Amino acid sequence: MKKLLCPLAFAIGLIAGPTLPSLVAVESTSEVKKPTRSRAFYNPKVSSRDIAMNQAISVSFTTLRPQIEEVSPLAIVEGALAQNDTAANWRVLTKPVIVDNDKIGTLNISFSLLPRVSGEVPLPEIPVRWLRGNQIATFGSAQVAALLARGTVTKPLAADHESIGGYAWGTSYQEILQRTGLESGTLDASGDLVVTTKAGLELIIRGSRLAAARIYAKGVNVAQARQAFLDRWGDNQASDDPLLTRWIIGWVRIEARTKGIDQTVIELTHEGIEADIARQQIEDKVFDLLDGNGTAVTDNPTPSTPQPTPEPKPERPESEQASPDSVDAIPPAEPVQRPLDVEAEFERQLERAQNTPVE
Repeated sequence: MKKLLCPLAFAIGLIAGPTLPSLVAVESTSEVKKPTRSRAFYNPKVSSRDIAMNQAISVSFTTLRPQIEEVSPLAIVEGALAQNDTAANWRVLTKPVIVDNDKIGTLNISFSLLPRVSGEVPLPEIPVRWLRGNQIATFGSAQVAALLARGTVTKPLAADHESIGGYAWGTSYQEILQRTGLESGTLDASGDLVVTTKAGLELIIRGSRLAAARIYAKGVNVAQARQAFLDRWGDNQASDDPLLTRWIIGWVRIEARTKGIDQTVIELTHEGIEADIARQQIEDKVFDLLDGNGTAVTDNPTPSTPQPTPEPKPERPESEQASPDSVDAIPPAEPVQRPLDVEAEFERQLERAQNTPVE
């Protein structure tokens, strides 16, 4: 029976026609999900399935050129990477790049990601809407260890991954004031609300909570401190600014820059809190207005109709200008409306005609 089934299945496969495997097997541990197969023409590649919190993953796949011209592959990929489910797990490190191969009629799409969280983390799914059939490119998942990579070894996460100076990320402004005994914070030159808890350490308040921190290390420059920084935060990410050293660990972005000759400024920012604040501002300033929930304006409820600016009257020649002592030179304070006296008006017109010289 088995001998009969195998040729029969092979014959059915030939009749159905050849299908291109959408996903190529990628080496992975038993703890991560493998890509599923689909009818679309993909050739997905994932650089690694087992990474630390500060290690990036490169993802690429190949697909046919657009069958639907109105759909932009780049816009579709960027939109998929910006979805809430993806943004909660991954940070886009390098934006999607698309290479069009005219000879074989394919597109190669690539991008790189940094993990936001640890554990088994699903990789983004990309809807291939520029092809017919509502197909989706899937890439399985990756195992992210709650560790930092430093060369060939791994290290535990530093405390600032969760808190700064003993204050957890997102601690309310009022709680920080209560614990420090301060009455209020101060505004710095950039307009940030700052609470100085220790000499050289500033807690930056945004959206009424701890969202960033700044450290001033006098007598230290980044070149001297680089080794110590790498030992604490692991391998850093590349930066276009040669004077800036950057680490991105989960939701925390760390930037070290030398200021002057002998001072290093280190700024730590929680990108998740920043994203929440930005989203709330959009809700308040855009969506609430669209939905009719915005605050009503009471100072000027009805907009006034703009009045046209009157054109300036041409100046009279000096010969025709009235003397300062004449009655015409002194404009009346207010025009007084009186009933028209026909006889008086006739006498005025007659007197003016008689006094006008005939040319």
